[in-house]
Amino acid sequence: MKITLSQGDLAKALLSVAKSLTTRANLPILTNVLLIASKDKLSVMATDLETATQTVVSCQVAVEGKVTVPGKVLTEFVSQIPDGEIVVEKLGEELVVTARGYSARFATMPPEDFPTIPKIEHGNVVKINADELARAISKVAFSAAVDEGRPVLTGVLCEISGEKFSMVATDGYRLSFQRIPIVITAGGNLPIKIIVPAKAMIEASKLISEVFGEGEEGDIQIIVAEGLNQMNIKIGSPRSPHGEAGGEAGMVEFTTRLIEGSFPPWQKIIPDKFTSQIQANREELVRLIRIASIFARDSGNIIKLTIGPKDG
Repeated sequence: MKITLSQGDLAKALLSVAKSLTTRANLPILTNVLLIASKDKLSVMATDLETATQTVVSCQVAVEGKVTVPGKVLTEFVSQIPDGEIVVEKLGEELVVTARGYSARFATMPPEDFPTIPKIEHGNVVKINADELARAISKVAFSAAVDEGRPVLTGVLCEISGEKFSMVATDGYRLSFQRIPIVITAGGNLPIKIIVPAKAMIEASKLISEVFGEGEEGDIQIIVAEGLNQMNIKIGSPRSPHGEAGGEAGMVEFTTRLIEGSFPPWQKIIPDKFTSQIQANREELVRLIRIASIFARDSGNIIKLTIGPKDG
């Protein structure tokens, strides 16, 4: 294997897949990233057996091949060297990375030992606006439980029905709900209800923000596999000024397992009618809550709200 590519492209790819790296000492291969060079592209993959992330970057391939190499060390090295072309070459049992004035050798492990990343090719496919999904995740996922005592509550309930994508999360004390529009492009076996780990949803949101910078528009695809306990999120590269998609280079695929079980009937938690309604300045309310929370840390983080007439 021997390739030449941009330092910036490789650094960005390694940072993206690093979210699926693990530090498990009992499975050393999971601390590695899998590099596959073929034709004019390099695929970079990582998995922790719960999630898997794969991205593709353009490169010049002199010799095709594949190799696994420690992900954390490689990411740190590539991120620190100057921008410009770098050469990545497998020599014997080592991977040699060479840049202008810099060179490093990394121990490798057999690529055959790397876990197979699930390839979801068939299922229900929906297209969602990337920015809307990222914002919705940030408003919902934080309400999921951290305690593994009830696994279903550590996830986000995702429901696909008609042209709506709904997300719900609760830890038993608080509940968040968001609904955004979607376009169904394949499948259509509706309705669909799945429970996605909240941690995976948060990582997906981070990937969306990395691929689509501020002010850039684009869509992502979510594929729910039929018969498999997996969900795949394809995060495309930003659209060009002319509107066309950016192509395979820059594409990030994020796959996560789903949580089995039945989500509690959350609709019953939300009252049908309310006896009171208040309206407040957002910035002022947030500031008051932050100030009160300083003194609530030693009392269960409980803040008491007293609501009365405006001039009372």
